[in-house]
Amino acid sequence: MELAINLTIVGMVVVFIVLILLSAIISLFSKIASAGKTGGKDKMNTKDNDMPAPQAHKDVVEESTAYIEQKDDSELVAVLTAAVIAAMGGSSESNIHVKSYRRIPQISPVWNSVSRKEQIAAKL
Repeated sequence: MELAINLTIVGMVVVFIVLILLSAIISLFSKIASAGKTGGKDKMNTKDNDMPAPQAHKDVVEESTAYIEQKDDSELVAVLTAAVIAAMGGSSESNIHVKSYRRIPQISPVWNSVSRKEQIAAKL
């Protein structure tokens, strides 16, 4: 009986020591990898580009928002208004006007959205 208890305790101690060593090795590798990434980015931004990376990203965002604002969304507003009226019972006497809308970015992965649509279609 004593042998079993001693063996269990020794086994648990060995497992925890190995886990601690693995944790230390992984943290060491992550520090080495992060030090290598920052060194490469600084060199790339100062030598190759005239502007730093954050400013270049702002320019891309401004261009993309300018393109979005130029689109004519009257059809989309009409469809949204029709969907709201249909959801409220479909009476043509309601005085609902869609004044503005905003797009909600997709946070969930694509596979999650596809699976959700398949489950809804299966229930219909």
